[in-house]
Amino acid sequence: MSVFKKIKEFLGISLKEAPNWEEIFINSLSKEQLLILVKNIRYPENLEILASQKLFKMDLTSQELIILVRSASKDLRIEVARKLLKMNPSTDELEDILLSSTRTVVGDEAIEKMLEKSDNKISILITASLFSHHTHIAEKVVQKLLKSDLSINDYSHIFKSYTYDEKVYLPFLDTFWEMFKKMPFSEGDLAHILVFCKYQKIRDEIGSLLLPLNPHVANLGYIVANSHVESNILEASKRILEQNTKDTLPLIAIVSKASNHDYKIEATKRLLKRKQDSSVYRDISCHCPDKELRLKAWNKLIQITRIYEPDLEYIHQHGLDEELKKQALELKNLN
Repeated sequence: MSVFKKIKEFLGISLKEAPNWEEIFINSLSKEQLLILVKNIRYPENLEILASQKLFKMDLTSQELIILVRSASKDLRIEVARKLLKMNPSTDELEDILLSSTRTVVGDEAIEKMLEKSDNKISILITASLFSHHTHIAEKVVQKLLKSDLSINDYSHIFKSYTYDEKVYLPFLDTFWEMFKKMPFSEGDLAHILVFCKYQKIRDEIGSLLLPLNPHVANLGYIVANSHVESNILEASKRILEQNTKDTLPLIAIVSKASNHDYKIEATKRLLKRKQDSSVYRDISCHCPDKELRLKAWNKLIQITRIYEPDLEYIHQHGLDEELKKQALELKNLN
């Protein structure tokens, strides 16, 4: 929908293209009309910014100001946030300030005011800890989270998010993990964390917690792919093969990670019975201990119409056969 149609829809005003029409139009609007425009017409950005800048100069309540905190102009968002912080903003308004001013001094001020309140959503506190400007602010939020009544989903959010900045969050992960283990978690909860948490200590422990739960074959595959505990990898691999599965991901995890050659060969044979994408043939070409099966996977790979170039580079770097490594490089250069 064109901007003129939007203006007609929300303001009932008919306009046509003309020189400097944006400024002329904005200057003709009342405060109420400007608020409607900023709420409903975000693009083009220059129109929204002009309207927001004019509104900011007016006498606005905190509820009206909060509309401007989503402006396309970062400088204006910061100014709006500063003004709002002087007006005793509500928890919801502080959330809006934080989300629009991440990793700024103003955002940190909003976080500190949030910490003084008792009605914060846990998800917003986690976001606050991730997007603070200063490390000591993040640590304050984490300390509050440690004293909060966290749900399984909250823990999952923490384990997924806190591994991206280990300097700040890693010291706290062990504590959160010990707290989580006291919760009534399910197989699905553990599998979700296993996939998304990058902290290897937690991943390894999850494998040990999952195996007694008789996990689904897909979750057994996640154990093989993500654990560094050899006994867990072997046990999960054994169970996958016992289930006679044809699922690609658990089988290719065995080919890539298991140390047992018989397991790797059996998984490879099952994979080669069905059409696979290039990444599967790539991993077989590099990790299967049986040369004949490696060559078979390579021959299937080169028959694919569009080969993913990084797969060829991977074979060139990690292949077990010098001839295949050479062919992969030649094919990559042809592409």
